Amino acid sequence: MIDLDSVPDRFIKSTLIKQDVVVWCQVFGAQSERCHWSQVVSKKDVVEPFSRNKILEVTDMSLDDWSAYHDQIKCLRDKFFAHFDMDSLETTIPSMG
Repeated sequence: MIDLDSVPDRFIKSTLIKQDVVVWCQVFGAQSERCHWSQVVSKKDVVEPFSRNKILEVTDMSLDDWSAYHDQIKCLRDKFFAHFDMDSLETTIPSMG
């Protein structure tokens, strides 16, 4: 039986979550990011163009819900991955699914 709470398993999971959050913030973070979705969709040969409305439709979120989720992910990145904050160890990780 696999021990899902083993140290190696937790290390692997935390590493993957960190990568997910960092890349998510590149794609959905500041519009100035080269990888921001709005920069990429302007290059039609890379990806079919879409809009913020399409993102909201696919995620089944309102703009307010999306903004709150965005803030949660950015906070997670800032406190745990970019600028580790020891006082924030009790923060709940938002769903990435």
